[in-house]
Amino acid sequence: MTDNYNIKIPVQARDVAIVAADLFGERLCGVYLYGSAVLGGLHPDSDVDVLIIIDGSLDGTQRAELTKRLLKLSVTVEAARCERHGLRPLEVTILDSVKLKPRRFPPRIEYLYGEWLRAEIEAGELPMPHESTDLVILLRQSERHSLRLYGCELSALVDPIPDSDIKRAMRGELPNLAGYLHGDERNVLLTYCRMWYTLANGDIVSKDTAAEWVLARLEPELRRPIEVARLAYLGKADDSGEYADAARLAIYFEEKISELLE
Repeated sequence: MTDNYNIKIPVQARDVAIVAADLFGERLCGVYLYGSAVLGGLHPDSDVDVLIIIDGSLDGTQRAELTKRLLKLSVTVEAARCERHGLRPLEVTILDSVKLKPRRFPPRIEYLYGEWLRAEIEAGELPMPHESTDLVILLRQSERHSLRLYGCELSALVDPIPDSDIKRAMRGELPNLAGYLHGDERNVLLTYCRMWYTLANGDIVSKDTAAEWVLARLEPELRRPIEVARLAYLGKADDSGEYADAARLAIYFEEKISELLE
């Protein structure tokens, strides 16, 4: 967990905690802020990331009501860029405490809200339980860098995530990552940076911190896309048309990361 000194808690995160307390009552075990908000601060395109742990599962009524409220609290990425009141996209993950111990792989998500799901949700598809290897990374990040908004300490609910599970999750993610490169070069390249950093150092840091670490290890001819991606992530550059070498760099990253996964 992270000390709360100098961390500005987004109003939307507090609102999510209030909604969770209202819907789940005594079944609510804890609400935790994680992600960019506690890893150096929110950047222009950052989501507000909230982890909720409850005792048991959601019934159909709770799932529908929660979704309705989150649709109102969250805004799309496009709206956030034009928003004058500082509202951002929400990513809300709910876990069932009963399924967290003993630890299993892959872990199971009880509910996930994110703006990339808005179109499906508005078409009537409610977020449903599913297994997720990505949750392993989320839990490692949250156990080391999160802020408790409600309930007990996260360590009382979640066993420490072993490095073996981190590697197992990344082995599953790495082969698919390049497929998302076209049109989302910035996020994919920065994800490669975080994977490399995590495997080398054991911790999960902000995307810009990981990129800075990677830049010190790249040959000069490979640095430009990462330099631009980092600055654009921080809101200090326009990265349009800057990723001509992204595919070549992705191959390089895959080779480096694969070596660390052996």
